[in-house]
Amino acid sequence: MLGINTKKALIDYTNFGFLFENYIISEMLKTNSNYSLGNTFSYYRAKDGNEIDLIIKDYDNIYHPFEIKYKDNVNVSMISSFNKIKNLKNVGKDGIICNEKNVKKLTDTHDIIPISSVIV
Repeated sequence: MLGINTKKALIDYTNFGFLFENYIISEMLKTNSNYSLGNTFSYYRAKDGNEIDLIIKDYDNIYHPFEIKYKDNVNVSMISSFNKIKNLKNVGKDGIICNEKNVKKLTDTHDIIPISSVIV
């Protein structure tokens, strides 16, 4: 549909980041529905451009913010927008969902989460 015929063309595509983010979220929505997990999904976007790609509110009303990146070389600056919701009393585990191979600590309180951990 987009005239993309190779992996390189897909990765080089101007809007690849948006496509990738939407793919991950749609797969997580399907898993939530298929397994009747009862989570709700939202995002945060401020007028100044700050955003959080995905906020999952679980069955215990705990909010879990996530950034979604195709990259595997992520850093703490990518989650600076998490400060926008730090005033919520019930913020749980969070992190960056990315192409890393294993779960790792980004900081003491933020994780690096491989795509394979969230796509069933």
